[in-house]
Parts: sequence; C-alpha cells; structure tokens
Amino acid sequence: MRTLALLLCLAAAAAAQDNLLADPSFEAAASSWVLTCHAGAEGTLTLAPEARTGKQALRVTKTNGLGYLILAPPARLPITAGTVYDSALHLRVERAEFASAHYFVNIDRDAAGKDLPPYHYSPHHAFWPRFLPGGQWLRHAARWTAPATAADTELRFVIAGNPITLLIDDAELLPSPPAGNYPGKVNNSEPPYDEARARANLARRQPEPARVEMVAGKPAFLVGDDYRSGLIHQGSFWAPNRSRYHNFGQAGIHLQTIAVQFGPLTDFPLTVWKYPNGLDFSGLERDLLQAVGADPEVRVIILVRTDAPRPWTLEHPDQVWAAEDGRRWVCADGMHPSHLGELTKPQEVHLASYGSPAYLDLMSGALTELGTWLKTHEVGKIVAGFMVGGNTDGQFLSGSVGGQLDHSPGNQQGFRLWLRERYGSAAALQAAWGDPAVTLETATLAPEALRGSEAPFLVGQGPAQRVADSNRFDSVAPARAIKRFARALKESIGRPTFAITYWADAFHDQGANRYALAELLSGPDRVDCTATVQEYAPWRTLGHPGSPNGVWGSQRLRGVAPLCELDYRTYLSSMAGPWGVEDLGAPLTAEGFRAQIRRDLGAAATRGATAWFYDMGGIWFDDPPLWETIREGQQIMAWTHRPEAPRPAARLAVFLDEEAGWRAGLNHFGLLNMSTNAQRRALNLSGVPYDAYLLEDIAHPNLPDYDIYLFLSAWCPSEAQQLAIRERCLRAGRIAVFPGAPGLGTAAGAVATMKALTGFDFAVRPKGAP
Repeated sequence: MRTLALLLCLAAAAAAQDNLLADPSFEAAASSWVLTCHAGAEGTLTLAPEARTGKQALRVTKTNGLGYLILAPPARLPITAGTVYDSALHLRVERAEFASAHYFVNIDRDAAGKDLPPYHYSPHHAFWPRFLPGGQWLRHAARWTAPATAADTELRFVIAGNPITLLIDDAELLPSPPAGNYPGKVNNSEPPYDEARARANLARRQPEPARVEMVAGKPAFLVGDDYRSGLIHQGSFWAPNRSRYHNFGQAGIHLQTIAVQFGPLTDFPLTVWKYPNGLDFSGLERDLLQAVGADPEVRVIILVRTDAPRPWTLEHPDQVWAAEDGRRWVCADGMHPSHLGELTKPQEVHLASYGSPAYLDLMSGALTELGTWLKTHEVGKIVAGFMVGGNTDGQFLSGSVGGQLDHSPGNQQGFRLWLRERYGSAAALQAAWGDPAVTLETATLAPEALRGSEAPFLVGQGPAQRVADSNRFDSVAPARAIKRFARALKESIGRPTFAITYWADAFHDQGANRYALAELLSGPDRVDCTATVQEYAPWRTLGHPGSPNGVWGSQRLRGVAPLCELDYRTYLSSMAGPWGVEDLGAPLTAEGFRAQIRRDLGAAATRGATAWFYDMGGIWFDDPPLWETIREGQQIMAWTHRPEAPRPAARLAVFLDEEAGWRAGLNHFGLLNMSTNAQRRALNLSGVPYDAYLLEDIAHPNLPDYDIYLFLSAWCPSEAQQLAIRERCLRAGRIAVFPGAPGLGTAAGAVATMKALTGFDFAVRPKGAP
C-alpha cells in the first residue's frame, strides 16, 4: 500500500501547484461559485463548517424532484488548445433520496464564443450519490482534451433528480494532470510446474460424468458422485500458465477453466489453429498437466474462443460482418468492432457472421476435433465441461458499431433459412411482411432506414414485421451458434459434460442482440449455464448496491444455472486510462474486496445462482488476505448449495419482455434500458428479495406463486400471456404492478391491453391537457 500512498501524495502536490481555480477550498467569506436552478428545480447554496481542508466547504441542497441545479464558477476559465484537463470536486453525501444524481458537463468555446461540442461529462454520468464511511470524501472528476480551437471553458457541476444534500470542497481545474495509472503488484505463491507430479496426479484420476442439477431448488455443478459446487475459478484467458490453480484448489474451488483459442490471430502463441494448417493441442496438454499438477482434484472447464481464423475471413469475405453497403466491419484490437473497411494492420480482424452456415460448419468441425482429442488423450479425463465464447468481447455481442445488423451474404443466407423454419411457406411470409413479391429465397434483412420508428414499437404486419424478424434474428443467430458449438463439443467428448456461455439478457444493458435467452435455453441442445458480467462503476463500487443481474428465475425454472462473473480488480491489478480504478469500481484494500464479495456473492447465493472468480490477469488475488476472502466465498456457496439448504424464498417476481427487444424502434432503444436495466438499482436498494423472469414465464406451469408480480416491461404481451396474468395475479392476496403502459407494443394498443389486464377503464389524454 506504500505505492498507493505515494501516488496519492504526488497527485495532491500536483493539484496544489497547478490548480487554475481561485479559492478552490472556498475559504472566502462568501462563495464566489454560483448556483442556478433550471426546469423547476429548487435549491440552496450555503457555507458549511464541515470541511475537507481549511475551515469551510460548500453545502448544496436540492429540495425538490424537478429539473436540475448547476454549480459553477462565476466566469469562464481560459484553457490551452490540445491540453488535457481535469475538473474535479471533493464530495460528501449528507442525505440523498433515490434517483438523485450529480456529474460534470463542461462546455468549451472558441475565441468568438461559439460552443465546441461534444461536451465533457463525468465518466458514467449521471453519477449516483455514494455514501462513504467515517466522513470520507470522494474525488469526482471529468477529464478531457481541449479542442484545437478552444479558448476557454465553462465548468458546470450538475445536480439532478430527487432531493439531495452534498458537501463540496477542494475544487480543481488541472492542466496536464497525472495519468492516474495504478501499477499493481505481482506476487507468485504458486508452486513451480512439476511434470512428474502432474502425471502422477493424472494417473490417479478417472473420467467423471458432469452435469448441472437442481439441489434444494438451486442449480449446482455436479461432477462424478461426490463433487458438488456453485463456484468456479475462471483462469487467465490470455495466459493460462499464470493462473493460480493451486491456490484456488486450496480454497476449495476445484472447478477451474483453461482457455483454448481457435482464432482470430493465427500467429498468437496460444492459438491452436495455425490456419490453413491443422489443429495443434500440445499447448493445451501442457496447460491441463499444469492444472492437475497444481490441484490434484481439479475439474477443468475448457473455455473455447470460437473466432474464425483471420486468413479464413480473408478467403471468405462474404461470411464476415458487413454493413448494408457491403463494407466489412473491422476490429482494430482483435475483438471489438471499431470501423468499416479493409484490414491494414496485423492485429486487425473481421468477425465471422454468426448466422453464416459456412462459419457454423467450419467451427463445428474444429470443435469436434477438440472433443475427439480430449476423448482419446489421458489429460481429457479431467475435463468436466466447456465454456463457449468468442467474437466480440468473447461474448458473441454485436459485430457492428451502433447496433447495425449484419448484412453480409452469409448472414442473409442464415436469415432465409430461419425464415423458412419460422414461416414454412412463401405465402405465410408474404402475408406477414405485406409484400407479395418476397420469397423464402429472396428475403433480406430490413434496411437500416426502416429500423427507426415514430412510435416506440414496431407493431403489426407489413414492414414492421420485417424489421421485427430482422431484429429477432440478430439475437437468435448468436444463440443458435452457441448451441451448435456446445453440442459439437459435448457429443464428441463422448461422456456427459455441461456447457456454459456468456449471455447478458434483457435485464442487462449490453447490446441489441441479447434478446434470445428463451432460444438459448430451449430444446435438447440448450446450454446448461449462462454467465453475466457484473457491471463496472458505479454499480460494483463500495457504497453502491452491487450488480448481480440476469433473469435468474427463468434459468432456475428451466434447470439452468445462472452464473455471476466476479471479475473484480484488487490492489494487485494494474489499472490505467479508461479502465482506471474508479472506472472499474476497484477497492484498493483487502477489506474493500471482502465487502464487495460478501455483498455480490451473497446476493447471487440467495438467488440460487452460481458464480466464478475471473482472474483475468492471473495475478489479481495472489495475497493471503484475498485468498481468505475467496475461501469464505467458497464456504458461502457450499453452504447455500448443500441438499438441506433453504430454497430461495422471494415473494416478489419481476418480469421482463424479451419480444420488446425485437419490436423497439432503434431510436427508442433507451426505453428498454430505462424500464428494465435501470430499475435494478431501485430493486437492489430496496432490500426486498426478488426473482427475475422473462415475461413468457408468467404462463409457465411450474412458475412458483408470489405475493407481488412486478411487470417492469410488458410492452408486447401475447393474448396467452395476458390470460395467464389475469388468472395468476388478479386474485385475492396477490398484487400486480404495471409501470409504464403494458401493451404499447401490441396491435390492440396500451389502452385496450390495460383494460383487459385490470378491468379498469383508461383513456388517452393529450400531452399538456389538464
């Protein structure tokens, strides 16, 4: 911790020396900063004796829930073009009601007084108030580079939403601030690799069947006859040899992952496919031996990255993600789409189209080779399951920027195959799309220009249905690719294993192609577990409600394991730039890490979910106090997943409409975020246990009874779902809650649907009418 103390001291010294603000600690008899009220907001600005430094600070109080306040210096401040600046305030929250927020939005202007967009916001705006223990203060900052024609800037600190009282002290405007990099630290308590010991441990092992099974109403991983776990160690993806298999095994966590990369970069040392040559699993054999040598009881989950090799994508340009004009999307960093064009640098790649039959055949064949190799080699007997990942961020997220569809010929071919399955005949497709000329051989995804809408949802037959089908296939294609790849692995290894994949569903705002969870969890080739990434700052930051997410109720209902990814950085992790300490919500103490894990792993356990510690760097947890917390986490999950443990006992059920993700106009997609994703914070803060489901589960025969049914989104309920709502929820002793306007995305409309659901009369009132 000496490094951290030194960094803080250096930063404080730099701030004092370079600060461009006069009286930054507000020691004058009257504050020179000005508070203005906007859009009906009311508030006060006073001096307060509770100071961070000096004798006094500012106390800002927003007294109502309307509009917003702006706190700003009295005049604009000169800046130098091309210079990096930090604007910052130190804050303490005295009181805050839910849905209050604060953030910077600074505006640069040129010498003529013209605004120079974009404006400069705090990271993660709007920032939620954060309570800190023991009178601590939080430095809240916005960093930006002054544009080439900038002459001055207007600092504006916005306080919005519901009533809140903040103490503010030690304001800053710093030119060329320190980079803010946190160096981290490398410990290595892992014993050195010993091949003789590894092979001796391996010789004592036998192949074991593995599965996901319900235990006391909660899914758990079962391997063989006697190993049961709800907790996994996800090893280092980029450097498996750095993973701490021994230490996690000592903590009681024996389900551990090893990564295998099929692409995209064939010259990457860990890539097993040097396309166009064959597959080479010798490196995987070494990694498996390392794991069993370090942990004699290890059960390995093979994490496969199913990206098509870069040379294959160049040979098959029609099978990669493309825009409507035919240009192909480029991932400048190898896994995140950045721009359209050709590959000009060695690390740039194209992503294969998820719906392309050619890509599906290619990768299924390669995965079958992997499964067969594991079946026929001794090291394969310690494998219990597979994690299917790959492509954008390793999660099959959208391969475009801005949520555009994949218009490649390969994906169009996949779309037509899906339409044939969905409609069965050209006549049915023509009726649905309102197009007598379209056929199952000529249909194409909707043009991007049609995907926006004046109304929030695309309703009815005709062009709206074409767009809805196109949007739906955007989610179905990755789901089906994952299922096919998992099936290839499970069939070829020749014994029962389980399959996991990443899938951030309708309860988590991570892209437009996440609205096919029901598809992913259906059929005989469904996956056995879906992992969701826990959101970063401010969610996971201490003083906030935590971020376990996903529709875990739907997964439990189907016997599938929901899994919360705890990729939490610690004081051993290096953090810099846009992935800094604050951005990652990283605590820099062992006590802070323990508080995070108790909060979020505890929430996952009580919801019947599983979890994994993702040690992405391979070194993030290698310190005795961190291992102690990990052992405690294993004890939590072992206790909650034992056969005699209490079952999850929530009395509140929350429902989310997956179809709304297909029918929302692209320009109204934020409505889904506000109605569903953003509401998790309120639910998590409420302290009320709840289960989350897809809307279609209201009609599931095995859905448990609840006291309260909260339909966060019921924009597009079918007639069968409406009937199930009336029969299940609208009876004595039950409460049904409908925020928003259920049925807004149906042909009948919101007024008729709300009347059908409740029996009450409703009418539309023009905006602004009394």
